[in-house]
Amino acid sequence: MKPKRWIITCTVLLTVTRWPSESEDRLARIVLHVLRGPIIVAEEEYNLEMLAIGFFDDQKIAAILTYIRITWGKKLEPVTSETIGGKRTLNRERSDSWTIQKLLDATRLNWNNE
Repeated sequence: MKPKRWIITCTVLLTVTRWPSESEDRLARIVLHVLRGPIIVAEEEYNLEMLAIGFFDDQKIAAILTYIRITWGKKLEPVTSETIGGKRTLNRERSDSWTIQKLLDATRLNWNNE
């Protein structure tokens, strides 16, 4: 994906969906292991491979996600580095990026168990 198209895709995903104001779990998983493949947002299909930023430490990722949630979500509590560290540990064996269906399945299961 060309850089300009990637930026537009990410912007659309963050501004049109409810994801920034919903699950910290889902956002953390996307950042740590990226999202790929087709996704439909506002009746338009995007086929994307997001850039991973999981190489940042937990505190930096928490700050990035907090910024996203405040900018494109609602005024929510900050994402903590403990949350990111917990998701990093939970998914430490994962080597593949997320497809939309696998991400939704994983986060739905997590909501049912909490």
